[in-house]
Amino acid sequence: MAKKQLNVSDGWVSLSQNNTWIDILAETARRLPDNEALVFENKRITYREYLRSVDEFAKGLSALGVVPGDHVAVWMTNRPEWCYTRHAIYKIGARMIPVSTRYRTEDLDYLIGQSDARWIIMESTFLCKINSMEMLRKLCPELEDTKPEKMNCRLRRRHSFIL
Repeated sequence: MAKKQLNVSDGWVSLSQNNTWIDILAETARRLPDNEALVFENKRITYREYLRSVDEFAKGLSALGVVPGDHVAVWMTNRPEWCYTRHAIYKIGARMIPVSTRYRTEDLDYLIGQSDARWIIMESTFLCKINSMEMLRKLCPELEDTKPEKMNCRLRRRHSFIL
């Protein structure tokens, strides 16, 4: 079986070299607001809805203190919220650090330390069996009882905050 050749138009190459992902998303939403941007399970999300979700999430992240240049770890499964999160991080000018849902506690500890992540956006469980909150509690036992700025766990000492 022969491999399919990916044909990238000159227009796309020019567009991607001269615009950010957010510019491209906003322009697409302006031109095709009612077209489907994302289909997930039984949800059909238009470009207008998608961009609105990205904008709202970016405002929330900014209100929490995420600033341009921050490293934001994203520990989520494939779902629409992952997509909104990625674009919201880009919109702010922060950097996304993807975290595998297959990581163990030791892997998470290493990644947070090596990536300079200041924020973690995550789901509490993965695949109905992996308890990511429990893994995080092992690294930061006072997570439940302490505000992020008051924490003294390994994560906090490395300038990590939990979202």
